[in-house]
Amino acid sequence: MQRPALRSVILWSILWTTVIPGSSARANLQVFPTRLVLSDSQKAGQLSLRLAGDKPQRFQISTVFYRMKPDASLELVPNPNEDERPAKALIRFSPRSVELQPNVEQIVRVIRFSSKQLQEGEYRAHLLFEPISEPAAEVDAPKPKTDALAMQLEARIAIAIPIIVRHGDPKVTGALSSLRVLPASQAG
Repeated sequence: MQRPALRSVILWSILWTTVIPGSSARANLQVFPTRLVLSDSQKAGQLSLRLAGDKPQRFQISTVFYRMKPDASLELVPNPNEDERPAKALIRFSPRSVELQPNVEQIVRVIRFSSKQLQEGEYRAHLLFEPISEPAAEVDAPKPKTDALAMQLEARIAIAIPIIVRHGDPKVTGALSSLRVLPASQAG
């Protein structure tokens, strides 16, 4: 291994063991319930928000559509096709942004709209709660110069809650085929 590459590996090892675990990259926002199902009989619902941090924070709320991939990960789709049954146009919510105080509950109300041409089935969207960054405060006092390496990481973690709109009585069927038993060495 060359010396510059070795120095780089050592530097990243030091940073990983000292800086990364020390930074708390967790969501300060708690949302309950973790999904909301609206139907022909239940046209409205609500989500309860609570900030677990110690400072007030603003959140922007918007609707987005995620597509699930075969490996169960989600990808953001800005313009889903109609075959995927996006519910973005079927739901309304209020408020559009909130400023949460620590440990104070805020309610977000969600309603669904009916459409006479809507086909039976399930329609999906997500409500995205995204933190709004405040501009960094300018400090006039000069900072003391040190030889120490310093780093500050700020994680902006957004939370997406699935909203499911069920219309009519959708018929769901399933089937299993080509089943076989494999030895443990071949499974996986």
